Amino acid sequence: MSLDINKILVPTDFSKASLAALDHAAFIAKNTNAAVVLLHVIKTNDYDSILDNKKKKGDEASDLERKIKAKLDEILKDHPKLKGFKKSSLILKGKTYREILNAIDTEEADLVIMGKHGMSVQGEKSRFIIGSNTQKVLEGAPLPVITVRSSEKVECDNILLPLDVTKQTTKKVNTAIAWAKAFGSKVHIVTVSSFLDDFVSDVTTLKKNLKLVADEVAKNGVKCTTKVIKFKSVPESVLDYGKVAKADMTIIMKSEEINDKSFGLSSRGRKVVAGSLVPVMSINPPRK
Repeated sequence: MSLDINKILVPTDFSKASLAALDHAAFIAKNTNAAVVLLHVIKTNDYDSILDNKKKKGDEASDLERKIKAKLDEILKDHPKLKGFKKSSLILKGKTYREILNAIDTEEADLVIMGKHGMSVQGEKSRFIIGSNTQKVLEGAPLPVITVRSSEKVECDNILLPLDVTKQTTKKVNTAIAWAKAFGSKVHIVTVSSFLDDFVSDVTTLKKNLKLVADEVAKNGVKCTTKVIKFKSVPESVLDYGKVAKADMTIIMKSEEINDKSFGLSSRGRKVVAGSLVPVMSINPPRK
C-alpha cells in the first residue's frame, strides 16, 4: 500500500490561503518527488473587460498574461522548498472552478491542494467559510483534494481519521495507511456515536468494530490510537479531538452523490473542512 503521487496541482489567486497551499505542496513533493503545477485562472469577465475597454486589445490581454506568468514563475523560483523539484506554471481563462477541473485532466494531476477561501473572504470569519470555487472543485474533482487555511504548520506527524465504523471504510482507511507510511505518521481514529444515523448505540459493538480498523492499520506497520466520543455534534467533536491529537491533517470522505460524475460533502463534512485549522483531505467514496 504505497502513496502514488506524481503531480500536484495548486490553484492560486495569490491570496494568503492559496499561497499557503503551495507550502503544503512543497512539503508533499519533497516526500514523494512529485512535480508541482501552479495554476492561475483569469476569470472570463475580467479578461473580457480588458478586450472591451482597451484600444490595444490584443496587447493589453497579452500584457496581463505576461505579468501573471512572471509572477507565477517568480513564486516558484523563490520558494525555498521547491528547489530541485519539477515545477511549472499554467494560466487558463474561464470560470475558475471549471478550469481547475479541466486542468486536473489535462495535467494528469494526482492531487489538488488549494486554499479553502480566496481573496473575497478574509479575516476571522474566513475560518468558517468554504469559498464557492473550492466547494465546486471538491464536488467535481475525481481525485483527492486537500484544503488548507494557512502554512503555519506544515508537517504530517499525526493524521486524524474520523470514521463511522458501521459503514464501508476500506478506502478511507487505506488512504490513511498510505499517507502514514509515506510520512511516518501516527493515525488517530475517532468515531462519534451521534454520527451514526441509523445505529442504536452499542458501545461493545462499536469498540469491537473500531478495534478491527485499528488492527488493520497496525498490521501495516502504522502506529494508531482509537477514541469513541459520545453525545456531541460530529464536526465539533472531530475538530476538538483534532486539537487533542495534535493532528496535522484530517481525512474525510465525500458522501452525497450529486450526479453520476461527482460527489459532494455532507453538511458535517463541510463544517469540518470550514472549521479546521489544519489541512483536510477529501476523498471520493468507492463507486457502487
